[in-house]
Amino acid sequence: MTPAFAPLQILLVALSWTTEPGTTYTVQTSPDLHDWQTLPFVVEGAGQEESHPIELLDSPSFARLQFSTDGDSNENGLPDLWEWTHFGHLDSDPDADPDGDGVSTHAEWQAATDPTDFFNGEMPVIQLSSGSEWFVAAGEPASQVLAIGVYHLNGVPWRQAPVRIEYESGFAGIIDETTSLTADAIELLTDDFGRMDSESAEFQILVPDMNAHTELVRISCGTASSRLLLRTMQSLPGSPPRQLTRKSLSEVDAEYHWSGPSEGISAFRIQEKDPDGQWIETVSLPSSELPEPDPATGRFSIAVNSLSN
Repeated sequence: MTPAFAPLQILLVALSWTTEPGTTYTVQTSPDLHDWQTLPFVVEGAGQEESHPIELLDSPSFARLQFSTDGDSNENGLPDLWEWTHFGHLDSDPDADPDGDGVSTHAEWQAATDPTDFFNGEMPVIQLSSGSEWFVAAGEPASQVLAIGVYHLNGVPWRQAPVRIEYESGFAGIIDETTSLTADAIELLTDDFGRMDSESAEFQILVPDMNAHTELVRISCGTASSRLLLRTMQSLPGSPPRQLTRKSLSEVDAEYHWSGPSEGISAFRIQEKDPDGQWIETVSLPSSELPEPDPATGRFSIAVNSLSN
């Protein structure tokens, strides 16, 4: 096999050769025979004639043909075609972990997984246990705790999963409490239980100083995403409940559970949307009627009969 050059025009030549079955080929160029750059293609030989144009940007310029019978011309343990498919270049570090999933690039090749995708094509499940719609005082950081859970489709927690939280509009931002800087987006990792919250991660969501304004915050994880709707108010009636959950007991009875400080609260109200999309008040209690928190968990609970409201 002898590659041949044929001039096409100034600084453009064609490199041609006859391939051999079972052999892969790459082409490299260099201005000094010392520093070589691999061109962005890999050829799998099958006895065919190959011809590729090469731009010679330097003078002098050199080109060489690399070939391998095992498909690994640079001998780094990774097949050339697989490297080009996933990275767009050769000479990847087989021991590196570019997607941060705890699996090396070489092990990803052996397992036929994507070394650049933490989730390897699986769509994670995102749960917002803190609710997907908040009322926030205009111009203030939200007092609610953003609590996120990321899980596999079978319900197993996804540990150390990368989560991106970003403002869709960019009118306000996310405050990093460790640096006091405000950004349009932050990226964090879930813990070993697949959870992440704004208290332990030390960040707050800031809304613009605009009354009756709506903002959207996107929470994305791989190919999955969820949205948090923020509604601004000039003033809030008090600290909102945290981790509020509702459990239906019957068609008319429900049980609510929540946590959060009760100091300074003059009343406690919960509104829900009915089937027609109208907001109705399902719970209305003065502070004197608030239940005592569970001594073990610190959470409040109350049973409600909707017919009595």
